[in-house]
Amino acid sequence: MLRPIITALAATLAFSTAATAQQAYDWSGAYGGVSLAAIDVHWDFNTNPSDPENPFDAEAAPGVFAGYLFQNDAFVYGAEISHNIYDGEQGAGPFLFELGSQTELRARVGYAFDNVLVSASVGYASREFFSRFVDVRDNITGMTYGLGADYAINDRMFVGADWTHSSLNGSNASSFYNSYEVTEDAFRLRLGFRF
Repeated sequence: MLRPIITALAATLAFSTAATAQQAYDWSGAYGGVSLAAIDVHWDFNTNPSDPENPFDAEAAPGVFAGYLFQNDAFVYGAEISHNIYDGEQGAGPFLFELGSQTELRARVGYAFDNVLVSASVGYASREFFSRFVDVRDNITGMTYGLGADYAINDRMFVGADWTHSSLNGSNASSFYNSYEVTEDAFRLRLGFRF
């Protein structure tokens, strides 16, 4: 009498464990949110390659992001667009240069450990670069790549952090600074919502 009961309990426990294992967190679908970044930015120009790189003033950069993910077992992939507001300055007087907002479009590939998603990204970035005194006004563009992790608080909300590196280039033949490069590293904290 006792043996069939034990067998039934064991079968129920095994079925329950298997069902729980299959109910991993689903990262697929649309999402969006807000971010806050600390950005380290330098620029250089090729008219005098011996000049050291010039650091911009470090500032916190708020932003927004949105994307869509697909999931196949634990493999997660998709695309994300983000826009970060930044108003950095470097130099003084007629040689004061400024950076504006940056927009990034990135492909993401990651691996989900249930409610933790670790991912890498690569994409294209564009940022405003200008001077009010020298004839320089350009949208500098280039590659961006990074690493990040997100943690799902519940089915609709997640928090995360990521690091991205961007290398952007521009040119202006009418200016003394006829070619320039901007490199930056950004560390972002993210708060996101799934739809």
